[in-house]
Amino acid sequence: AGSLASTGDQLYGGPVTVTAMAPISLSAPLARIEALHAGNQWGTQPLSVVADELLLGAGRAGAAADGAWNNLTLGQVTLGRLADDGAGVGAGVGVGVGASQIDAGKLQIGAPVAAGAAATGDPRFDGELSLRAGSLALRAHAQPVFQVPVPAQGEVPAVDPLGGREIALSNDALWQNPHSRVHTEAGASLQLQASAGASIRFDQAANLFDGAVSALSGDSFNTAWTADDVPGGRQAGQ
Repeated sequence: AGSLASTGDQLYGGPVTVTAMAPISLSAPLARIEALHAGNQWGTQPLSVVADELLLGAGRAGAAADGAWNNLTLGQVTLGRLADDGAGVGAGVGVGVGASQIDAGKLQIGAPVAAGAAATGDPRFDGELSLRAGSLALRAHAQPVFQVPVPAQGEVPAVDPLGGREIALSNDALWQNPHSRVHTEAGASLQLQASAGASIRFDQAANLFDGAVSALSGDSFNTAWTADDVPGGRQAGQ
């Protein structure tokens, strides 16, 4: 159904197009997977990956180098190898040092879930991200969409202290869906970025962050907060 497995590297120099109506997987547990072509189209089903190191792009509109990024849904993703994968050192010790990166417009872990729906029990659908060693950067580049939240009864709208405008909150560009799980091993590093200033939401109770985690809404760390100008000029985006 389109899934591929190898003992060595998987390097895709041209565009990858997925038309399968069921989830597919790329597997190279001890090696590197690289698929960065602007013409990539990973389809509508969750994409699962097992690799020591992963460099993956969701592709861009019109396959143009400066086109808007396509959206991407991740299924079961396992990155970085442990010693018991055959590296010849103590079992359970992280030995992968790869710097993995995934770029997309909107990026979600797990397939969308209808309100109140139960988990499928299949991590390819429910979503499971396991970072066992090395680092992983999840980068969502979609532009934010702002909306002023409705205040609770008796409260007033939040106001930008610098300009006196109502604060509008951005939508999520990088998030996990209900029933998904994220686990980072000690020594691993997970970086989350919504480069255009949209929101990031990793809020499931099953998450376990034993490794370092950093999150950035914007294009760079160590910059002062500034409000985004919402069209119309009457609200400040955050």
